[in-house]
Amino acid sequence: MEQQKKLKIFILEDSPLRIQNFSDMFITDDMIISNSATTAISLLCNIKFDIIFLDHDLGGSVMVDVKDTNTGSEVCKHINAINKDSQVIIHSWNPHGAVTMKHTLKGKGFTNVIEQRFNEMLAISVKGHYTK
Repeated sequence: MEQQKKLKIFILEDSPLRIQNFSDMFITDDMIISNSATTAISLLCNIKFDIIFLDHDLGGSVMVDVKDTNTGSEVCKHINAINKDSQVIIHSWNPHGAVTMKHTLKGKGFTNVIEQRFNEMLAISVKGHYTK
């Protein structure tokens, strides 16, 4: 049986429960998880990923202003072309933050960007769309 290629996945998330859910979804893939914008920016500017999952609100806060520096919005301002062709999934519950992130990435030429709430991703995962 042919082995499928391991995906290289980056996840920006601060919720321990969601991190566990991601780990369960991508158990056979290579994952790097960050819970801070600063670390995420450094990683995303230096490592090419197949799939990038981005949350907006970090640090245990909710409905954080897009001007805050520890957010997915800040990450999107700094992410560079190394990941321009990666699948980017914005999974934030903060609607203004998610739209801002998507707009920022599209403005930088990222074409494979979608918004999908975390609970929707779990449902899809159960159906096998994110799993192998």
